[in-house]
Amino acid sequence: MKGVPLKIRSTASYSGDTPGPGPIANRNEASVDSELTVLPIFLHHISGETPNPYFQSFRAIGDLENATLLLVCRLDAPTAATVRRMIVDAIAAEKSGLWGRAYVDGAHNTGGGGIGIGDQWLAEIAGQLHKVGIPAIYEDTPAIFPEGYPMTDCALYYGWYAGGVAGPFTEPDFRFVPGAIAVHIHSFSASTLRDPNSNWVAPLVSKGAAASMGNVYEPYLQLTPHLDIFNDRLLHGFTFAESAYMSIRVLSWMSVMVGDPLYRPYASWLQIDAPRDSTKSPADEWKMYHAFAVKNIIRPVSEFRALARQVASASHNCPMMEDLALMEARGGHFAEAASHLQQARTCYAQRDDILRVALEEADAWLKQNQPKRALELVRNVLRTAGDAPGAPLLRKMEQDLSVPSTSSPAKP
Repeated sequence: MKGVPLKIRSTASYSGDTPGPGPIANRNEASVDSELTVLPIFLHHISGETPNPYFQSFRAIGDLENATLLLVCRLDAPTAATVRRMIVDAIAAEKSGLWGRAYVDGAHNTGGGGIGIGDQWLAEIAGQLHKVGIPAIYEDTPAIFPEGYPMTDCALYYGWYAGGVAGPFTEPDFRFVPGAIAVHIHSFSASTLRDPNSNWVAPLVSKGAAASMGNVYEPYLQLTPHLDIFNDRLLHGFTFAESAYMSIRVLSWMSVMVGDPLYRPYASWLQIDAPRDSTKSPADEWKMYHAFAVKNIIRPVSEFRALARQVASASHNCPMMEDLALMEARGGHFAEAASHLQQARTCYAQRDDILRVALEEADAWLKQNQPKRALELVRNVLRTAGDAPGAPLLRKMEQDLSVPSTSSPAKP
């Protein structure tokens, strides 16, 4: 988007403006795009934010009478080639469906100041994804996904809270699946869209994401897009623009939405009478899990998981096996999780998938206070995948597990 400014810097005052008290109402910096959204409202003030009348809506913008906002998105990136690829990928993914795995990186930040709400959004997303059969890796420790982490087949990414791009996204060979949507919560995640290595939005789209969201200045967490609402609306077939603006509480503020506004990544789910393609496709295992989940989600949890395990095992659906195992782990059933992860590990053929499941399986053994089983597993996998990009993560685990435990000295 050449020639269109990204943000409006703070200035001492504007003629006719009446700033209010507090840290929000007296600020006059903003995202250009967010200011454009309120043009139909004819605001007389400049400082502060404006309530979003579309927040939490569940209706397409075209169905509203006298809509008083514009859903402003921008097609922007470090290079024109990236923008063209974002458009092409969005069109293709909308036709065939966005298939792959979701990675949700919670900060597990339950401290004061209201910031724990971010983790609540991300935890809710993990639940939403399981209901529709999208395999989800949910990281809920304070650490982000580390560098070298085998983040394969990434179709959705939600995370926080690092100041600049980090972890797997810094790997030279990392790529999202075409049409992917990726968002990382940070105050200045979209401070620039021209540098593929700065902040978050520009690096994410440079690595293959078709759409992202961010902030140009400090927005305060509650006034950023509520990612649980955003993800929910995407899954229900709304466009990227509709989902983004349904998720944000205020306008005339700091947010910027980057991507094709009409992109509907899950529109194909709503096509009940769509013709079925009988040819074998790499997306078949993702489609199968989605179809199973939608059909059987009303079953009791134990019945759903038992039937899902049978189906996954019979069909050799590796992502489905792994996802069911991680559900068991989140429920505290670590013995069942370890058993299912072992099955998933032997199911996968790709080295990075095997390595990721080995990390998950070792963690399940550790949660059962069986470090020897974890160490044996790690060493076995390193023998066959010692040169993989993620192998240092296993070596670090091996090193930690190899340190002999120190016992308290006997009292004389």
